[in-house]
Amino acid sequence: LEVINGRKPDAPGAPCRVPLQLGCGTPGGAEIAIMAVRLHLERFPEHAFLSDDKVNGFNRITRKAIFRGLRRWFPELIPTVELWYGRAGGLFLHGEAATDGQTEPEQYYSYTGCQQGDSLAPLLWCVGYHETLLATQARHPTTLIIAYLDDTGDLDEPAEALAAMRTGERLSSELCGIVSNRAKQEAYSPSGDLSCLPSSLRGAPSAAPDASRGYAGGQLPGFKFLGSFMGEAEWCSAKLVGRAERALTAYENVGRNWAYSEGQLTTRVGLDDCC
Repeated sequence: LEVINGRKPDAPGAPCRVPLQLGCGTPGGAEIAIMAVRLHLERFPEHAFLSDDKVNGFNRITRKAIFRGLRRWFPELIPTVELWYGRAGGLFLHGEAATDGQTEPEQYYSYTGCQQGDSLAPLLWCVGYHETLLATQARHPTTLIIAYLDDTGDLDEPAEALAAMRTGERLSSELCGIVSNRAKQEAYSPSGDLSCLPSSLRGAPSAAPDASRGYAGGQLPGFKFLGSFMGEAEWCSAKLVGRAERALTAYENVGRNWAYSEGQLTTRVGLDDCC
């Protein structure tokens, strides 16, 4: 890590990282991704983590990208995948054909993306998206790129992490037909200088507040990646407590009731009796 982060290896044959796609084929992939991000920021606190989220990625990725990836890595799967994705598939809603609702209804068909409920969908998404990750990595060899399906994070010096995220955003549109949700992009660094980040990016020092999302503006005290809170200990603690309180609210008045007729015993046990 010291070597590759100590310089920008632009020369041919220079060290280059490998992007990590942990959303398929890796047991405990989410936990690995979370720990990798946490350990990287602990070791390089001057680096920044920039997160990118795709708009309806599973439904928008082009099947051309999926089959291109299959030809490259899993050509033996092409005949099987063609059975479901070699043609447009009719869409159904509550067991009936989805239509435009006109007098002479026209059924809607799916021409892009992975079929919802398809057990192969995570694999097909990763196969179709991985070319984008590789192309981004080749252009930013020092950046640690971690993906869990369509959730992607870039870790590097702030300016380089931003450049990697923007490259990935452009390439995913060009190669896969998917676009990034800039409203959900954000940046965090334990101690790095984020002044190079644009004010439109959540977490930049000059970013404006957004009351609708509970954002006070400026640099973030922490962030959430794959459901895990990371950042300042006080902020993470408050977020965890809030999550627990919201989860418990639904159980405040919960009790178990048994009612028996013909004179049998009626019993109620509330949470207060158990705590």
